[in-house]
Amino acid sequence: MRWSSTVIVAPDALDDALEAFGRAPPPDVVFAFASAAFAPLWPQLPGRIRSHFPSTRVLGCSAGGVVGGGREIENAPGLSLLAGWLPGVRITPFVGRGPDDVLDAPPPPDAVGAILLAEPFGCDLSGVLSALHDARPACQAAGGVASGAMRPGQSALFLDDHAVRTGYVGLAFAGELAFDTLVAQGSRPVGPPLFITDAHGPLVRALDGKRGLDALDEVLQSLDPADRALAQRALLVGLVMDPSRQTYGPGDFLVRSLVGIEPESGHLLVAGDPRPNQVLQFHVRDADAARAELEAILGAYAPTALPPPAGGLVFTCLSRGERLFGVAGHDSERLRAHLGDLPLGGFFANGEVGPVDGRAWLHGFSTVYALFRPRAHA
Repeated sequence: MRWSSTVIVAPDALDDALEAFGRAPPPDVVFAFASAAFAPLWPQLPGRIRSHFPSTRVLGCSAGGVVGGGREIENAPGLSLLAGWLPGVRITPFVGRGPDDVLDAPPPPDAVGAILLAEPFGCDLSGVLSALHDARPACQAAGGVASGAMRPGQSALFLDDHAVRTGYVGLAFAGELAFDTLVAQGSRPVGPPLFITDAHGPLVRALDGKRGLDALDEVLQSLDPADRALAQRALLVGLVMDPSRQTYGPGDFLVRSLVGIEPESGHLLVAGDPRPNQVLQFHVRDADAARAELEAILGAYAPTALPPPAGGLVFTCLSRGERLFGVAGHDSERLRAHLGDLPLGGFFANGEVGPVDGRAWLHGFSTVYALFRPRAHA
């Protein structure tokens, strides 16, 4: 298994970049992510790649910023190309507009992983992910929502030799590979874990037997001034997805927004599906929390990745990057610090796809890594 990554900043450099990958043998897959400066090239881009590599699978999308060639490029022209040579791996495209299309034509039964990209305005991506889990629960999914568009029709999705404006596109992988996904949701817990003792739909009515608002007030009063200030700016809810867990750390929570509070009833409105008897812990976000969570996740993963990854994809939120950390390239650099100088591709997304407790979800403010390793044999 071998990967190669590059970034170009001008359309007339495309052919030279593709030639640099070599033709003997051609890559099995090329991922392409293109900023708005390349918009005139979007309709031709997948066909141009296939003209060099007729049998190569192509997947990508338009983006507000790109990752590749050891760089994260924000607010500047960039086209990221990641090529992979994957002996013994079967790659299957899938495409559609909504959940029914996934159920009608899901990835192959032996697929271990899938990269899924969607346009931001008309695609029910959460429904697509739910249908994918129902159809192929063993297939881990990662990906993101095309970014940089202000209205429908301004995004582009690339699959093989086509560019489309609606729905979703994906590639599923099976055979001689291991497909690992890491999800960093950019937050940390505050206050104690609480049991949801009454919930209905998105409403958390009671926590530990108290009105949701009363329980929240107790948590806020227990925080130090710095955390209380963070909570006032961006308070989130972490839902523990595995009921068998007794202690909780990074990766155990599905983090969702606290959308609102009903003052009269004291109910908390959560952007998710809280369930009675589920454990809930409030979360906050800032750069320090995002750094600490990422370090914990990568530090736990790196020693277990045997054989190590040969290459990967990064799907990171538009609100991260230099805007959050004050420096460019933070999330890519931290991955390389733990795993070495991996060839990487990817983009700054309008929503990130990655699994929590074995099921893919649509996230925000997150970074998702999809890492490709040769399959270990006993």
